[in-house]
Amino acid sequence: MKIALLADLHLPDSERSVKEEVLDWALATAKRLHADRIVGAGDLTATGSAVSAKRLRSKLIATGIPYLLTPGNAEMRSPVDRAKVAELLATPVEAEGIVLLDTSRSRLSGPARALLEKNAPAGALAVTHCPPDIWPEEDRALLEKAFRSGRIHKLVAGHWHIDGSFERLELVRGLDPDKASGGAPALVIFDGDQRQDIVFDDADPRSWPEEEREAFLDRLG
Repeated sequence: MKIALLADLHLPDSERSVKEEVLDWALATAKRLHADRIVGAGDLTATGSAVSAKRLRSKLIATGIPYLLTPGNAEMRSPVDRAKVAELLATPVEAEGIVLLDTSRSRLSGPARALLEKNAPAGALAVTHCPPDIWPEEDRALLEKAFRSGRIHKLVAGHWHIDGSFERLELVRGLDPDKASGGAPALVIFDGDQRQDIVFDDADPRSWPEEEREAFLDRLG
């Protein structure tokens, strides 16, 4: 299965932002590469507003690609809209070898813990927002148990806006041009055990014409 992973976009209410361009590019790229599923690893909205969540959902539906979403801490930021956003972005938490673990409050939710404690299916790819280094000790122990049992094959997380590939953990820098560290925003494609990072070149000054790059650099303090 080919999975297109979206993380840490921080889409604002305004439709006139570079993050809108990045989202449109990422979804078009997922379609061009014939992704079987789009998976969101949280913080796809900036402030957890219903306005941005509704627009995000509409764009996901328009791709025609099945999608799964798990929330990030950003989706918790609006007490007024929190329930509506949860409704708008609700998806199944398990499908075809993929398990979504809600860590939007920096720990495993009750349903997420129950997913890890299940015996099947084995070898699932788990996707979450907060990486395990900030989880409580008991949650990390539960994840370790799921690794040892074979329930989970690998965990993918965002939140820190950095990349990293380890034996059982993949960190992704995400799609936000303001926060992605170590490179321009990137859409990550997982095809089996293979990871491919596809960069949004328009956010990388190194790919710009010399005149545009110099004009940009002149504006920096």
